[in-house]
Amino acid sequence: MARILKNLAIGLFLVLWILPVLYSGTINRPPPCLPKTISRWVDVSRLFSAEYRNWAVYEIQVKRSGNVDYQPLPEEPLFAMHPFGYRTRLQRILDLSTPKRRQALADWLIRKENSMPTSGQIVAIRFVVFPYTIDPGVPPVGHYHQPMSKDVPPQEIRIISTHESPAANK
Repeated sequence: MARILKNLAIGLFLVLWILPVLYSGTINRPPPCLPKTISRWVDVSRLFSAEYRNWAVYEIQVKRSGNVDYQPLPEEPLFAMHPFGYRTRLQRILDLSTPKRRQALADWLIRKENSMPTSGQIVAIRFVVFPYTIDPGVPPVGHYHQPMSKDVPPQEIRIISTHESPAANK
């Protein structure tokens, strides 16, 4: 009896896990005959099926009183715990954001930055996105470093939204 249960468990493991993962990894789509829950379990086999040559990089830019230009706001003090990989916490937030959430984030950033003694009060803040492209002939060396918008041609930078400081409107 124990041998039958062992063989049954191995058979179920093969049918419910190994074969769907093999199918999903080979065909690059979930098995059509499995329930959605199990299909999501085997999606791990397709996690790194494509090689990305570029991805979106987000940046916070601020305009301080007395300045006409926007300058990048360093993320490190704001988001100290970076997730694993090449993404930043800001990217995760802005990937899923709505205009209302971006406004709330901008208000929080303005309050936080204006409460500290800095090189001037923030008058406006904007969120921008630009592509980061890897040249296959010259792969990056060393650890990943967040690219800066100043290293990207201006026509490739897209402004997601701009928010003025409530104090600037008074």
